[in-house]
Order: sequence, then structure tokens, then C-alpha cells
Amino acid sequence: MEIVPDGVHVHPFLVEKTLRCKGLQRVAFVTDSLKGSGNPPGVYEGLAANENIAVTPDRGMRRVTDDALSGSCLTHLQSFRNAVNLFGRSIREASMLCSRNAGRLLRLRKGHLAAGMDADIILLDKALGLVATFLSGELLYGSL
Repeated sequence: MEIVPDGVHVHPFLVEKTLRCKGLQRVAFVTDSLKGSGNPPGVYEGLAANENIAVTPDRGMRRVTDDALSGSCLTHLQSFRNAVNLFGRSIREASMLCSRNAGRLLRLRKGHLAAGMDADIILLDKALGLVATFLSGELLYGSL
């Protein structure tokens, strides 16, 4: 089962209920983040065809014309942070929800560290701030 854990698409209570009922191994946190993700709050043109889209930090991306939810502003890193801070999961559990489960379900060589895996890794500090990003074991962002 996939859930967008932004607190907008699915109420936090229902996310927690799903985790309890399904179990951590059967849920993958995903995002439908669109090209407005990471932008500061505001109204933008060009994010959707013939629509102005409001990027809001707590209500997702919404069409200006009717305030309908148009997508998420959630980055996958924020999904991980939400697993820890909003849903009270451990770092290990958050990693399962945001990485391991999706890699397993999609049969990718991603999601955990082991021989033969792709070694796409992020390093975070204690405050869950991004320190470094590795793609196939190569440092792309940050320094060590």
C-alpha cells in the first residue's frame, strides 16, 4: 500500500491506523510532488496547464480557481522527516517506509545497503538535515 504522508492527502490519524493494521513492511511512503515542490509559498504559472497553482506549505499544491488539491509539495526527504516527526517512527522504521519497502515492491536494486545494490544513499545529521547525497556510491552533494 502506498501513502503520501504529507498530512494533506491522508489525515495523519488514518496514516497511523494504516501502519498499525497493515504493518510497516506492507506500506510504502511515496510522493506525487510536482515541479512546484521546493518553491516558496506563492502562486505560480506554468505548474499545470492553463491553471495558476498556489504552493502552500500545509495544504499542498492547489488550483487557484477552485482551491482543489492539485498535488503535493512533499519531497521524499520531507516524507522521511514526517515519518519520524509526525508519525513517531524510528530512523530504521522511517527508512523502511521511505526506501526499503518501495525498492522491494518495485524489484529495484535500491532500498538498503548490501552487496549488489545500487548504493544510492543520503546522509542526514541528527536534526534530519541533508549532509550528503550519493548516487551509485559516488558523492554528488555535500562533503565528508
